[in-house]
Amino acid sequence: MTDRSIVEVPLLPRPDRLPRLPGQPKDTTYVLVNNICPQPQDSLGYLAERIDPFHARLIACLAKDGRVLAVTEPVEEFPEVAGLLIAKEHDNGSGGIYLAVPGISMTRVGAYEIDPPAGFREVTPDKGCNRSQTLRPFIASLYLRYLVFPNEDVRSSIPVSLRAHEIDAELKQPLDTPVEIFEHFNDTPLPDALEALLFRLKTAQQLSGIEQFALRLFAHTDLNQLREIALRADLQLARIERTRSFYLKLDQEKLSPADLTFLFALEATFNRISRVLDAMGAGLAPITASPTEAACIAIDKRVLSDVGSSCRKLLARAFEPNRWAAPVNPSGYTCEAGGEWDVRTRLASTCEHLNLVFRLEYNFRFHAAKNLIGIQFIQPDVQAMQAWSFDAATNSWHDLEVPTRETMAHEMAARMALVLAAACFSSGATIERCAVQMQTTSLKPARSFSFERGAFVSDCLSASDNLDRFSLVDANASHVLAPFEVAHDHPDLDVLRVPAPGLATPAAADERALPSDLQRLLLADTAQELAIMDGEDDPWMLRLQQTRSRESQDLDRAGAEYARIIEEIQASCAAKELLASRPLVSRYADELWQRMLMGYKAEDPDLRIYRLPHALFEAQLSLTNLYAHAGRTDDAIREARNLLDIAPVSSRAHFSLINLLAYVGRFDEVIEVARHGMPFAYDLEDCAYYLYRLAFALWTEGDHTGALACYSMMPNLGNDLDQTARTEMQYLLSEMGLSEPPAIQEIKAALAKRGIDAPPTDELIAFLIEVSQRLCDAGFHYLAAHCVLEMGRIIGDDELGVVLRSLNW
Repeated sequence: MTDRSIVEVPLLPRPDRLPRLPGQPKDTTYVLVNNICPQPQDSLGYLAERIDPFHARLIACLAKDGRVLAVTEPVEEFPEVAGLLIAKEHDNGSGGIYLAVPGISMTRVGAYEIDPPAGFREVTPDKGCNRSQTLRPFIASLYLRYLVFPNEDVRSSIPVSLRAHEIDAELKQPLDTPVEIFEHFNDTPLPDALEALLFRLKTAQQLSGIEQFALRLFAHTDLNQLREIALRADLQLARIERTRSFYLKLDQEKLSPADLTFLFALEATFNRISRVLDAMGAGLAPITASPTEAACIAIDKRVLSDVGSSCRKLLARAFEPNRWAAPVNPSGYTCEAGGEWDVRTRLASTCEHLNLVFRLEYNFRFHAAKNLIGIQFIQPDVQAMQAWSFDAATNSWHDLEVPTRETMAHEMAARMALVLAAACFSSGATIERCAVQMQTTSLKPARSFSFERGAFVSDCLSASDNLDRFSLVDANASHVLAPFEVAHDHPDLDVLRVPAPGLATPAAADERALPSDLQRLLLADTAQELAIMDGEDDPWMLRLQQTRSRESQDLDRAGAEYARIIEEIQASCAAKELLASRPLVSRYADELWQRMLMGYKAEDPDLRIYRLPHALFEAQLSLTNLYAHAGRTDDAIREARNLLDIAPVSSRAHFSLINLLAYVGRFDEVIEVARHGMPFAYDLEDCAYYLYRLAFALWTEGDHTGALACYSMMPNLGNDLDQTARTEMQYLLSEMGLSEPPAIQEIKAALAKRGIDAPPTDELIAFLIEVSQRLCDAGFHYLAAHCVLEMGRIIGDDELGVVLRSLNW
């Protein structure tokens, strides 16, 4: 069933993020979205919880008159529901904060005052809640504070009918004490959290139905095995909100197939309980009423039977818009419909939104010339199937024999295979065939299937429509799949074993010509021109290493040798530039994506790049450092500028110069160099360092507001730089007479006024997306994979990880 509260959020422009509030749960982000789905005429948009970079769950609709009303889907008229509003009570514009139930009550719970020129501020001693904000973020933050995660003082003043996160208990058996099954699982090591839960359930005098159900599912979990695994490999239980499912984060390289079988079965147990809680309407919140254990088992049975019945809905997605294909760049480029990027991102998006209860560990390949997709996944093991069954007619329990449990595991695998086949065909209307392979946790093939589109639509869809009527023991999906089973060496399975000829060739060996548009974007005629790796026996590097080894013995001699290496390499490069038949400039890049960035903001698309040897950059950097350590600062700065000339998009080159300039107190030049490098920054640590250096330089130059804005925009990476920046920002706030940073809108306005765009910039992300799309559609998988890798680091979406795996061999 589709959750209509979840809406797609365009990547660009990025939605406004609300500042964190006291009591806000960890790992939650709330944003304001506007004009991305239907909304009332006098609306300010919606308050939503961010699920991932492309999705958010609508929570409330914001009105221009100060009302905030709960919603569960996009609306065109303001609903007549409980909500929050602010009302002017004094001539100066200040007033009260009210919670209201239409036609029933209106309760004053707080007050606000006007903070000129256009700000609102809540009158409260709570730190973090009395910041000045414009109307839109102000009323949205109030809604969160009073109705989503109120503290005890706030909660006591709120009518029960307005507590948005309470359970509407139409359920039987009210509970004397609220029950939270997964309490502390988010802040306690998994083995301890599970053992504490089992202890609590086993020693309780009376259990609710949902607790009895949880105890029955977890009762046979081997805690000793879980602890032993946790000692060898870090285990974290994560919550994926877009699928409302649990996911065990683990390092598979440190785990055996038996370990994986055990952990995947445990993950399925968490998800079965979670799905029952969802069906009750509770989610992960404490519940105040529960159905009987028998009712929980009936819900669980329906959930498992429903797996596989969504194939027809999935297939219909082949004709829906692909959000990864939307043009986000100034050129307006859109990927080819039915092309490589379109198909791969559609399939990744579909699979990452599936909640099949059992772990979906999968990979896929796409052969565009054959319109063929191959997908393989790890099948559920018999260990993941419960060892009991409940007979509702006789109200009795029965043990299940191993053959019955094996039938159930095979049937669940068959249902998952049907879903994945439907997902493959849904990724493009031109996909003619797909191959599906089940694997064991040791990655050995278990069963393989080949589907032709027409046969799948004819024979499988109708059968899948009725799967929810049958239990796993009935094995209906297994019967449906039987005619499509093939040997593991079937030709359609080749797509999973052999890369399409030439497409995954590393850049250094790829002599194919790039399409003309990519040539202009990347300043290269062939893929090979983008290669950045020197040979292992590069004579320049051998000389450099020998010089470094002697540096401590004779600094002057080492410096002279570095200078000779630089001069000789530059001379050979100058000759190549002179002999070139078209404009050619020599530049250095650390990474493949950094080389592609040389086309970003290039003024002449006909210019071509000759990549300088790695030895030149390292020799220039070594000479810079040698002068710096010898106290010859002016010489070091001169060489650092030379370094930046040959590597204009390199963060390392920029930082070398910035650090030297800061050391001698030339902060006006620090600002200039930082502003030059920031548009090319994409690594989050690099982005943070640019902002940190720029903040301190602006502060030193007297621009306190600009400095505070830069400190505030630093990404939180949890490293030493974060702590240093926070300490400095507190001193800066104290100098400015402030207790906290301004709202995000004020921060963005301050940066925009100074012509500063916090990295990674929207423009750079748009360039990265366009290059990724073009390379993928043109069949340059190796190059496209490097772009997708950087996209994933910046955007942080699991779908990009799936696309990356599909491109890498």
